[in-house]
Amino acid sequence: MASTSDQPQDDLSKKGLGRRDFLQRGFATAGVFAAGGIIAACGGDSKEAAATSGGAAATTGGETKELKAAFAYNSPATDGGWSTRMDVARKELEKAVPGVKTTFVESVPFSEEASQTFERLVADGNKWIFVGTAYGDFLSKVAAAHPDVMFTEVGGTTFTSNQWGVYPDQWHPCYILGVVAGLLTKSNKLGYIASFPVPSVKSTTSALLLGARSVNPKAMVQAVAINSWFDPQAARQAASALIDGGADFTIGIMDEPAYLQVSEKRGVWTAGWNSDMSKFAPEKYVASVVFDWSPYFNETAKAMVDGTFKVPASIIIPAMPDAVSTGPWGPNVPDDVIKRADEVRDKIINDGLNPFTGPLRDVAGKTQLNAGESLTQDQVYGLSWVVEGVKGIK
Repeated sequence: MASTSDQPQDDLSKKGLGRRDFLQRGFATAGVFAAGGIIAACGGDSKEAAATSGGAAATTGGETKELKAAFAYNSPATDGGWSTRMDVARKELEKAVPGVKTTFVESVPFSEEASQTFERLVADGNKWIFVGTAYGDFLSKVAAAHPDVMFTEVGGTTFTSNQWGVYPDQWHPCYILGVVAGLLTKSNKLGYIASFPVPSVKSTTSALLLGARSVNPKAMVQAVAINSWFDPQAARQAASALIDGGADFTIGIMDEPAYLQVSEKRGVWTAGWNSDMSKFAPEKYVASVVFDWSPYFNETAKAMVDGTFKVPASIIIPAMPDAVSTGPWGPNVPDDVIKRADEVRDKIINDGLNPFTGPLRDVAGKTQLNAGESLTQDQVYGLSWVVEGVKGIK
C-alpha cells in the first residue's frame, strides 16, 4: 500500500468542477436506488484524525441550532479519490451551513474495530455520522443503540428511524466514458480494475461496455477484481496484466491512481474514478467518474440544523447538479471524440437515454431484457448480472 505522501491532494476544492460543455452541465442524480450488495471496506488500522472543529452537540427535540457531524472513511482522507472527495465536501460543509462542526476518522477497518470507532464518535457528541462505505452490522448495532443519533451509510441497506443508505449514479458517466473508449481503442480490448464483484462493479462494467459497443460493436471489457478498494500495488499489477493482454484503455473503481500511472508509462489511454486524476497520466488521461458530495452534505445538514430533516425511505440522492460527472477531459482526447461524448450526454440529460435497455443478455447468454424493456435506477444499483461481452466478472 502506498504511503500517505504518495497520495494526491485534490485540487477540485480550489478550482471547482469546471469542465467542457458536459462538465459544466453535469448530471442530476434523482432517483431511487434499491438495496443491493454491501460494499466491503478495505482493511487497515483505524486512525482518528485530528480534524475536530469543536462546537456543541446538537440539541435534542424541537429545532436544532447546532450540529456536530462526524465522517468515517474506509481509506485515507488523502487517498486522492473516494475519501478525498468526501473530505473536500466535509470541509465545504462547515463553511456552507452555519452551526455545523465536523470531525473525521480514516482507514476504518471492516471489523469489530469499526463498531468501536463509531461508538467513540457517538461518545464525542456527534449527532450525525456519515459512513463512506457499507459496514453492515458493525454500524447497524451502534445505530440501534443510539436512536438519537443519525447515521448515513453509503451503499447501506438498513433503513430505520435513524439509519439510512445513499448511493450515487456512476453508470451514466461510465456509459459516456465507454463511448470515448470505444472510439479510441485500436485493439477493441478495454481493461477494468475492479474492487469486488459487487453490484456497483457489475453495473459500471456493463455500462462501460454498452457505451463502447454503441460506437464499436467489436469492443469487449476485461475486468480484474483485486478484492480491495485501496491497494495500489495490486492495482498496478492488475493494470500491467490487462495491458499485457492487449487492453489499450484502462479504468478502475479504485480509491487511488496507481493504475493510471502504469497506463501512462505504457502509453495506454486511461480514465480515473472519484476525482480529476489528470496529473497522474498527463499524456494519456481521458477523464474520470467524478463525485461532488457537497450538495448532499449541505442539504442534509441544513435540514438537521433547521429541525426539518426526515429519514428517507429508500437509497436516494436528491437531484443536484454535478453530483456525478466525468470531470475535465484530458488534453489529448480528440475533439471529434469529445463531440460524440457530448451528443450522448445531451441524450441522457434531455431525452432520458437509458443504457440498460433491451435486448440485453448476460455473460451466460441468458436474455435479461427483451427489446423495449429497460431497467430502473434502483434495478441498476442492485444489478446481479453482467452484460455479455464483459469478462472476469460474473
